[in-house]
Amino acid sequence: MSTTTTTINVSAQKATLAALLAALVNGINTGLAGVDPIVLDGTSYPRTDLLARIQAVLDAIARVKAARTTLSQVVASQKGALDQGRLLRAAMKRYLQSKFGPSSPKLQEFGFAPVRTPKTLVQTKAQAKVKAAATRTARGTKGKKAKLAIHGSPAAPTAPSALPPSGGNTTTKS
Repeated sequence: MSTTTTTINVSAQKATLAALLAALVNGINTGLAGVDPIVLDGTSYPRTDLLARIQAVLDAIARVKAARTTLSQVVASQKGALDQGRLLRAAMKRYLQSKFGPSSPKLQEFGFAPVRTPKTLVQTKAQAKVKAAATRTARGTKGKKAKLAIHGSPAAPTAPSALPPSGGNTTTKS
């Protein structure tokens, strides 16, 4: 039980239960110094018992505040550790993929799912085949064998067309 005499101005600050109880203890110690026992709601409380009960509430509030502060610090520490853990896991995944290959079943031993190639639906393949055929037809492209089957004679050279003389220099640079 602490009997320090500190003045607490509860009207100038936001009144929390802890501040109000501390002011009550201070008031009992200074304003009711000679009163013992104190009768509250028809029940008589010895002065030391009443102060001990109030102090128990103050101690409980202080323990919760300390626990919350500690929890806040531990959560912040955990957040940093989780971030570091994620980075290490990602780096380890890259290492294992380079060592065993990205689709190796060996990755499962380390807790990683192997990379799987997505399966193309039959409907999607059929649509792609139709589009490819339409594109080849539209562009007039042919495969290797079709190109080899094409034979032709070289085209006859065409005569230069007669251009009217221009008024400037008709020589060209080579």
